[in-house]
Amino acid sequence: MIQVNSVACASPVKCVAIGGYLDSAHQWHGLLLVKTGSSWKPLQAPAPSDVGTGDFGGVNLYAVACSPPSNCVAVGEYADSAGYLYGTILTQAGPAWTAIRAPLPVETGYYNPRADLITIACPGRSNCVAGGRYDDAADNSHFVLLTGSGTSWTPVEMPVPAGANPEGDRAIVALACLASTCHGVGEYTLPSYYGNGLLLTGFGSSWSALATPSTAVSNRPNLGVEFNAISCPSSVSCVMGGDILNSARQQKGILLARTRNTWRQISLPSPSLYLTNGMINNIACESQSFCLATYSYTDIRYAGALSLQSALFAGDPSQSSLTLVAGPALRQALKSSVRVDDIACVIRASCVAIGQYKDLSGSWHGLLLSRSGSQWHSTEIMLPRGARDPGFDSLTCASSRMCVAVGTYTDSSGN
Repeated sequence: MIQVNSVACASPVKCVAIGGYLDSAHQWHGLLLVKTGSSWKPLQAPAPSDVGTGDFGGVNLYAVACSPPSNCVAVGEYADSAGYLYGTILTQAGPAWTAIRAPLPVETGYYNPRADLITIACPGRSNCVAGGRYDDAADNSHFVLLTGSGTSWTPVEMPVPAGANPEGDRAIVALACLASTCHGVGEYTLPSYYGNGLLLTGFGSSWSALATPSTAVSNRPNLGVEFNAISCPSSVSCVMGGDILNSARQQKGILLARTRNTWRQISLPSPSLYLTNGMINNIACESQSFCLATYSYTDIRYAGALSLQSALFAGDPSQSSLTLVAGPALRQALKSSVRVDDIACVIRASCVAIGQYKDLSGSWHGLLLSRSGSQWHSTEIMLPRGARDPGFDSLTCASSRMCVAVGTYTDSSGN
């Protein structure tokens, strides 16, 4: 079994994809796929010295970021021989990779910290930011940020917004950095046990945390807001997305735009009159005046997998709304369920979205949506012979002519 979770490129000829794989002895290892020139080389990822073996050990990598000319950093988690989970950071220096246990803001002692790193951003070669979560010795969940490079990383304990449930989960899930400013999104639990979004701003050891600003969410009162994606085309302009659960317990996608210190909600036309369980999954901003967002939802007119749908929105986030550019029309053209997994834009006239669609016989196929000028075109992605049920986890474009997508599929033997 092989799992590829994320990909990043320092240049069109230097890329790294990361994930994990299960060997014949049922040991889980971290996986590095390194691109140099036009060739890819698989490597077993190094692990911290206390990594366990067998059923209780293993490494899995979740996110990777690269900065020019060729330095990449990957983050994830590993288990020791007792099955306790710790965060791990892997740093590339030339052809060599080094793995360390991620330091935490407080010592957890012998208690299982259940720590893992979920996201990483590297605005420069010597300054990266990683985010995730951990549990302390009292079983309380905490945000964690780590700043640094190489084998030198400093943990930052993030403040918790007033009113957070002390027994609830917390995590930093996405980061976007430019030069010396980073923004991020996370989530924490309210006393009602519903989730609420967290906004992060800072760099180095100086960070501030803000609960979802109520003035930015027009359809309050609501039960909870969660964010899972952010894109920042400049240090004063960001767009973040996720979902909102209103007082009628209807889950819908939400998109907020930040201009300097002001956040406001962007209106999204509904992709369907029969929409439920809506969510913004991914955001890609080519500039301050053009962003793309993917919206997944359930269409209650259809049963099973056919009910799962996706739509694409595009436009200027400084305006009051974005435009639906692909959705029901795409479903009608393909006569099927459509899922969009990730998006990327290098220039406004050259954007890519990747996902899957289901044909009339019930088989899933890879789907590529490409933007040329103002038009979108759909193409089936050719998979290896015997492959079925593809799923894509990450997409990146190093130039307008070179993009890389990674994911998984099931082969003819069911692996």
